[in-house]
Amino acid sequence: LPKIIRTAKNLGYPYVQVMSNALKLADFGYAKELVSAGANLFRISVHGHNAELHDRLVGIPGAFAKVMKAFDNIRKLGAEITVNLALNKYSYKNVDRWLELICVKQGITDFNIIFPHYKGLMAENARELKVSLTQALPPLRRGLDFLAASGAEIEGAILINFCP
Repeated sequence: LPKIIRTAKNLGYPYVQVMSNALKLADFGYAKELVSAGANLFRISVHGHNAELHDRLVGIPGAFAKVMKAFDNIRKLGAEITVNLALNKYSYKNVDRWLELICVKQGITDFNIIFPHYKGLMAENARELKVSLTQALPPLRRGLDFLAASGAEIEGAILINFCP
């Protein structure tokens, strides 16, 4: 990965983005290697508002703690962070708490909330994870209202796949 990042940087790309679950980025040395190679934007998936939910959804105990450590590492190295949340039947009710974690507590100013397409692995796991747009919209609205009332600085917020 560092070699690919260096190549992209040498070709003149102003932003070299790494999309990650952040597990390896919890290692400061590895994060530093990627930033030194030219990565300057890290898009991190955070699947829940707390360790219990995130770790259960990704199937890796301790994953949430590694994400939080990765955020610290990336900040120390001066790179940007953006975060993705793919809604599912376990995460949609807590959008407000997720936004509080990401935007208020972590101070991250850019995020995407993704309503999933039920294709591929999502289709295979729909029985376990599916949430309807009708179910997802009220908690999403509460979350966005919370965020507006919080006064958190937001540079970029994108809602993806929310067309009925």
